[in-house]
Amino acid sequence: MLEAATTTQQERKRLLCALIYKVVITISDDTPDIIDLTIHWQGGVTTGIAEEAPEGWVGLDQAAKILGVARQTVLHRVQRGELNAVHVRRVNRKGLRIQVEAEQPGLFATPE
Repeated sequence: MLEAATTTQQERKRLLCALIYKVVITISDDTPDIIDLTIHWQGGVTTGIAEEAPEGWVGLDQAAKILGVARQTVLHRVQRGELNAVHVRRVNRKGLRIQVEAEQPGLFATPE
């Protein structure tokens, strides 16, 4: 981790506490050895960390294809809180899984 020479450990803790709204830890009854961690940041952005993606959530490439937009557009929507996403970490892999509803508008969607 990159640390500024003039920032103390106590100042870094204060900053982190100011930025985090809440942390939610979920333990499933079915799989008690898997813990899902979700960090809700001030400003509405959410970061999830899990070992397994929720059922039906897709990777970045597939989300872009479903929505008919570029990968970067999907990332921007995640950052703005328009799409739910979770970081999945496994032994050899990590990545973003995104919840995409079939009825979510894509780039070329026309209003009805």
